[in-house]
Amino acid sequence: MSKGWYYQVMGEIIGPVSSAELRAAARAGIVCPGTFIRKGTTSDWISAMSVENLIEPPKLQDGISSSHADEHASRCGPLSADDLDAIALEAVSVSSPKVKEEEGSVKSDVATAGQSSKWRKCPDCGNMVSKRALQCPTCGRSFTSFQSFPVASQAGSRSVWFIIIPLSVIVGLIYWGFQVIGVMEPERPMERIHQQAQEELRRIEREVAEDAVRQYDIAKRSGAAMDAYIHAGLVAAAYIQAKDEVNYRKWKAIEYQEGIRAGVPQN
Repeated sequence: MSKGWYYQVMGEIIGPVSSAELRAAARAGIVCPGTFIRKGTTSDWISAMSVENLIEPPKLQDGISSSHADEHASRCGPLSADDLDAIALEAVSVSSPKVKEEEGSVKSDVATAGQSSKWRKCPDCGNMVSKRALQCPTCGRSFTSFQSFPVASQAGSRSVWFIIIPLSVIVGLIYWGFQVIGVMEPERPMERIHQQAQEELRRIEREVAEDAVRQYDIAKRSGAAMDAYIHAGLVAAAYIQAKDEVNYRKWKAIEYQEGIRAGVPQN
């Protein structure tokens, strides 16, 4: 049944199904005019409204009736501009045989106009994929965190400051607390108080770095390549805050490799 039909619903690919099953899904409102379908596993994705006799057109006279629009909205969501154009074309083709010669070119224009707004190019395999899809059906590339490098870099920079600023505040509060303890208990040597403050600071910095490493491991296993690249940079930032030069150099090298894997230009 590898030659059966496939269709996309909420980013999930359903199939293979027979032609009768596909028409039944269309009548049930599961397959709508804007749903992407294809025959087999190698053909291109097309909209359901471009397949003849799959989507039953409404009976229209001087336009699109409000009752049909309500029925369509209850089954498939609000009518889009592309759906309205497709329904109007069907109505014209039924009521006026003279426009059948022009129907093909008009539908082609509608499909071309809708393609740019509904499709995007997969950065891994180059195939056109629905913007509603959560992953590429050809290569499996995930789009849950898909974004361009400048946006990701900006988000990564903000994340670094979200770690550094609270850490600085915590360090200041700890130092102030030990100063207060030193004033309230003058018999305690100030040198010991400063030593305890430094030890507490180093402990917090180690915990922050270890947490950043755990977040990187999670992103490495389940996220996209760009996520792993960003989290590797956060780990490097945490180690430089902890003044751990050995681990800082190690994670800068990891960040560099993840950047290459994510397609980020490296200086």
